[in-house]
Amino acid sequence: MLRPFILSLIMIGAVAAADDATVTPATEPATPAASDTTAPATKAYPLDTDLVSGDKLGASAVSCVFKGQEFKFANAGNMDKFEADPKTYVDKLAVAVKAVAKKQTAPAGR
Repeated sequence: MLRPFILSLIMIGAVAAADDATVTPATEPATPAASDTTAPATKAYPLDTDLVSGDKLGASAVSCVFKGQEFKFANAGNMDKFEADPKTYVDKLAVAVKAVAKKQTAPAGR
């Protein structure tokens, strides 16, 4: 008798967890409506390369927004890989941004 109840609770938890990690395609508005001043703005993608493949981003690049950060990809297949494991690429973006910042602040001639 408890088994259906427990299974229902597990299903509800799985759906709630999936809702927390939803990736929003960039075709939806990336910025809040003018009347909504409480929502944070989407951070622009800071790199000119695809985090998944390392390829340069071209005119055919695709993008999505994940937890307020825009991500761009050389193709839809790479975006699918991101959507399957976003944490890996969120971490990879943080490392890449730090490397770019370090390179920009390095003294000339080194």
